Amino acid sequence: MQAVNGVIKTAMFEPSENVKALGRSMIQECIDMKIRYNPVNLGKGFPDYPAPPDAQQALIAAVSSDSPMMHQYTAYGGHPRLTKVLSKIYTRHFERRIEADKNVLVTPGAMQSISTIMTTFLNPGDEVILIEPFFCSYPNILTILGAVPVYVTLKAKPVGDDDTPLHSRDFTLDPDELRAAFSPKTKMILLNTPQNPLGKVFKQEELETVAEECRARNIMCLSDEVYEWLTYPGGKEHFRIATLPGMWDRTVTVGSAGKTFNVTGWKTGWTIGPEHLIRHLKVVHVEMTRTCVTPIQEAVAVAFEKELARIESGEGETGSYFKQIQHQLAKKRDKITDILQESGMRSITPEAGYFIVADFSKLYHPDEIGEDESEPKDIRFLKWMIVNKNLFAVPMSLFYSKKHQHLGENMIRFCFFKKDETLDAAGDILRNWKQ
Repeated sequence: MQAVNGVIKTAMFEPSENVKALGRSMIQECIDMKIRYNPVNLGKGFPDYPAPPDAQQALIAAVSSDSPMMHQYTAYGGHPRLTKVLSKIYTRHFERRIEADKNVLVTPGAMQSISTIMTTFLNPGDEVILIEPFFCSYPNILTILGAVPVYVTLKAKPVGDDDTPLHSRDFTLDPDELRAAFSPKTKMILLNTPQNPLGKVFKQEELETVAEECRARNIMCLSDEVYEWLTYPGGKEHFRIATLPGMWDRTVTVGSAGKTFNVTGWKTGWTIGPEHLIRHLKVVHVEMTRTCVTPIQEAVAVAFEKELARIESGEGETGSYFKQIQHQLAKKRDKITDILQESGMRSITPEAGYFIVADFSKLYHPDEIGEDESEPKDIRFLKWMIVNKNLFAVPMSLFYSKKHQHLGENMIRFCFFKKDETLDAAGDILRNWKQ
């Protein structure tokens, strides 16, 4: 602080150079507009109806417990009841024994898992391969840490004229482009499957190509699998890269209670991996976070226990919450696909998750929206849509590197995990677009 004419003035403190490098947040401007105009919200990735009863009742029981320890710190690596059931769940899916105290770390959200992994293992200048389109926080965390993102772009297969429907499986990983992305500075590859924003479920052969390069070059794999339970009935099943030969010892896999039980506000995630990697993550986790919210971890554990009991009892299609939500989402996906097609947008049908990407080119009129070259086209379109059509989505250019933003400039992402009333309101807007 400085004294000027006897008055103490507070100094202006600048953020670090790495934070400055993040630049202007275009999505924040759009979010501010959303708050101001209160449009129909198909942007944010969460349901707008109640959480599953098992989860709600478990949380009520946890916070009402007579045990004083339910309101105090729990184990640093994760609430014992939760790490125990996670070990049981993932022992089934990783085809190896997962030990609660050695192979599991619970964090306050999957993004905290990812940032903890990056903080633990990356040095400034290390390169990390990202497959684009990517979840928009990935490169920003790397920038803050001084690491360097290297991009490999999913390529869409030619599928005919502009009215031919696209599918997320039409976007494939080019093995040659992947191999060319590696360098002596490469430390890690970040994989997201099922993927946000496209809803792509990576094929086993694509993952085998990634695994081959990781083994040959001694590269670590961070696999973000938060949408693991949200594939659709009759479609491609989720495959875990850590189950491939030679990949368990170099892979950390991230999961999320928010996506598993559709309680994004609970901010509980976890990392599954080999002990020699998890123990380093625990060191950083303890110093940055210490522990996570005890009653929420208890509630997630109870919800998992009930789901595991249904699966083991053979209830399968009828009783499993995971199966029920897959059927619900498939119906909502089909509904939003029909709405977008009627509106004139060309959608990309997802294989998993609760987002759908659509090309708005036929609805874009420069004389109405403007051609301000300081912003990507999809940002301009979204701002216009919020004000003039009362509808909110997310611009796709945010999911691409600056070099490849043009690949997303004609597209926006909608979240269809909403009440039918919300989807119907959006449908009315889209169907009546030209009026």
